[in-house]
Amino acid sequence: MALLRAARAALALDLTGDEALGARIVAEAVAAPARTIALNAGHSPDEAAAEVERSGGRAALNVLTGRYEDFEASGIVDPVRWVRVARRTPDRSPE
Repeated sequence: MALLRAARAALALDLTGDEALGARIVAEAVAAPARTIALNAGHSPDEAAAEVERSGGRAALNVLTGRYEDFEASGIVDPVRWVRVARRTPDRSPE
């Protein structure tokens, strides 16, 4: 959900030209994981994104139940810290 909020924030910026294009690229890139999760769970990525928008970024698809719910209220942790670390850490995959 944090990434979807970041996408919404990037698109809300008052930018023009190359900066606006860059914001759209960033928004699409940070929304891609949530869209892929929805698709892999057999749900429409567009519907999942629209539901998150309707909820103001509070609800997301719980792929175990197939329902849209408030992750905080349900005790599901949004991996913001993991995302932050992943952005700053180079790939350390086994060779």
